[in-house]
Amino acid sequence: MEHQTSDRLELFRNDLLRIADAFYLEKQEANGYAESELPHDLPAVLKAFYMAVGKDRNLMHSTKIDFFSPDAFQSRLYNNTYPGIGFAKINMELYLYVRDIVNGRTKEKQDDIKTWSDSQQMFGRGARQMPPFTEFLFWTLCNAQYNMKYTITIDDRKLLKQYRDVCKKEWNAEPFSTYIPWMDIDDGKVNEDILVSAEQHILIRICTWDRNKFIVSSNDGAVIEAAAQKYKSRWIRKDGKRIIEEKYLCTGCSELSFAEWMQDIDTVCFGKKMNPVSEEELSAAESKLGITLPSALRLFYSIFGNKKKMLDFMYQIPKLQEITSEDGRWTFAAEEQGGCRYLIDCGSSAVYRHADGETEQLDITAEELVLYLTVSQCSGFMKNICIIPRAEHMDAYLMEKSGGIGNVYYNPIVKVLGIEYNETSIMLLSNTQKAFSVFEDEYDIPIEYL
Repeated sequence: MEHQTSDRLELFRNDLLRIADAFYLEKQEANGYAESELPHDLPAVLKAFYMAVGKDRNLMHSTKIDFFSPDAFQSRLYNNTYPGIGFAKINMELYLYVRDIVNGRTKEKQDDIKTWSDSQQMFGRGARQMPPFTEFLFWTLCNAQYNMKYTITIDDRKLLKQYRDVCKKEWNAEPFSTYIPWMDIDDGKVNEDILVSAEQHILIRICTWDRNKFIVSSNDGAVIEAAAQKYKSRWIRKDGKRIIEEKYLCTGCSELSFAEWMQDIDTVCFGKKMNPVSEEELSAAESKLGITLPSALRLFYSIFGNKKKMLDFMYQIPKLQEITSEDGRWTFAAEEQGGCRYLIDCGSSAVYRHADGETEQLDITAEELVLYLTVSQCSGFMKNICIIPRAEHMDAYLMEKSGGIGNVYYNPIVKVLGIEYNETSIMLLSNTQKAFSVFEDEYDIPIEYL
């Protein structure tokens, strides 16, 4: 990876052009940058990549993988030592090409690809530890498949075990010269591979760890239709439209009431171990305080009052027996650092925020506040967290409800909660990694894992 030979670079260029030839049904001229249009000190692999296909939008851009134009490259210092070139956003993360990293084991210098996070710039996170040729070919093929009009996934484990023989016989598909399959270090089996048939305009991706393990794409609908009829398969894209299995669509889900949202949050977070607060305990607390709890507060405590995790994270929520009132207002939640407190009026259920010595009434309902803070608390103890971008037609995979301070989200099919992260992103929460794979593979949403 350190110094790429001209022969190796030419093979890499030819591999990239094989992807382009498979994508276009009619022969196209290579659509890359001239060497004079690129930075003079660009690493040889990056230069070969951009000179081969750098101007081809179908190979350079998709919702998950977005290669930058040369004038948008970003300079970063990996591990405060090695200069890196930020060349793409992949699953919402910045990827760097870093030259001459010293291998800790062999002490040799080598080029590598790393992911970059502004919050983790001191150490950076490793990519898949695959050679640059392999990474660029894989990403280019992924983009091409995403932009192809017809894609199926073949659901046959027996065929998967002999996929190379099947692909050779069926479509005369071949491996790439400069791609190294990703192998399992324990059993030596292939985890990931890519194949191409330029003559039949087919691209194939094998991902044994993915939900869609055997993906076949083309812009020739007849070829994919024939494969779909011959093999047990599912459509992923047809005539350019993403096909989502009906069982995964949220659009047919009924609108949930506040109480139903709260019950479902409990199920998603804690499963069948409900452990609710009894009516007797609620009444005893109300008698002690001499007042009836606002309905939103009463519902929260009936469901979560015995669940310590829900009471102690980003916000400190008092136990039922420790609730206090101040000028006829319940202190429902206080920020962990004590910066502000949220209060609910005992009579009107109006919502107030106390911060910096001042109290202001908020234009939100008690139900909205309780719902938002409940989902916020979940981010402290749920096992899996990721960020996804806001997008059009989100109602296909997320139910949305106002939480006053910010919106909250829920996918009742795969049991995923969500909360507004910022203006452009949503934080998803789940206790199973498998749930997020549905967002990646079925809904085709880019994900940044936290």
